Amino acid sequence: MLVVGHLGWGRINPPRPTNLTPDEQLTHISLWALQAAPLLIGADLSQIDDFTRDLLGNREVIAIDQDPLGKAAHRVTSDGWTEVWARPLSDGRTAVGLFNRAPVPMPVRVAFADIGVKEQRAPVHFPWTHTDLTDGLAPLETMVAAAAERGYAYYAVTDHAPNLVMQRMTDEKMLAQRDRLRALADSTGMALLHGSELNIAPDGSVDWDEDFLSGFDMCVASVHSSFEQDRATMTKRFVTAAENPRVNVIGHPLTRKIGRRPPVEADLDALYAACARTGTALEINASPDRMDLPPQHIAAAREAGVKFAIDTDAHSLVDLTHMPYGAAAARFGGLTSADVINAWPLGRLEEFLRKGR
Repeated sequence: MLVVGHLGWGRINPPRPTNLTPDEQLTHISLWALQAAPLLIGADLSQIDDFTRDLLGNREVIAIDQDPLGKAAHRVTSDGWTEVWARPLSDGRTAVGLFNRAPVPMPVRVAFADIGVKEQRAPVHFPWTHTDLTDGLAPLETMVAAAAERGYAYYAVTDHAPNLVMQRMTDEKMLAQRDRLRALADSTGMALLHGSELNIAPDGSVDWDEDFLSGFDMCVASVHSSFEQDRATMTKRFVTAAENPRVNVIGHPLTRKIGRRPPVEADLDALYAACARTGTALEINASPDRMDLPPQHIAAAREAGVKFAIDTDAHSLVDLTHMPYGAAAARFGGLTSADVINAWPLGRLEEFLRKGR
């Protein structure tokens, strides 16, 4: 049985978090799929979080598990710490798992010939799209270069903060990224802003203290858990985050994922009033999975005096192409460039980000 998420149920065996780390859970699911094992879930679905939902709902991984050829993977190589497993699929492709069991990062290598692939430049696709920092696909340098090619005057990098534990962020990783970004500033024609997407806790607090947050150029704050809170509690949660002097943008305010998760219950008018009062923008998330805020809410927030930030929520190079969706939502919501903080010159944007400090 799969041992991810919260395990157990009832009074005799009350739910408890799995003992597996996020990396171990990824390994667990991947090996399960490679072995064509039945997907028996032992998690309490009433307490499922985003990380576990993504583990269990990855359609590509499920397709590998349930491939009609029905042939399990075999171990190709093993050197004590690293292993490679390969499974033939019914369409002629090969599913490959590369695993590092060492306590430190190590390269895992395999030749195409070892897994039965004749082409020396065979196309490779990753059903899991996590990097060594948080949940993006491309490295920092690649994303910055792609943004520069799109002609942006400035570009903000806002990886997840540590309270979203499955993303494995640490203070040291974040500070190291800041150094890398500063170094890139000399080789690109853009201004580079270092930020983070903070997690709005159930009580409205966010990751890190005032001193650490003061080192960022900007901060987005989003709800990533406890979606079931009642309307009054969720509203207070959002308002508390907007009132934080280091929070510049409230991310995907409805928290919906289209076709997968409904919007949370909150008094949006109260959130709009808090944002207008504190100088906090609302995100227009252009990801096709979110489209949050949608046009009807954008119009209402604009009437309340709110400013907006349109972004792609880019986790990969392809995601950078989604900006037109956000711009279209903004136009349908009645916005002009005067309403959108990242349509402003850099100096005016930086003044807004100071929130009166």
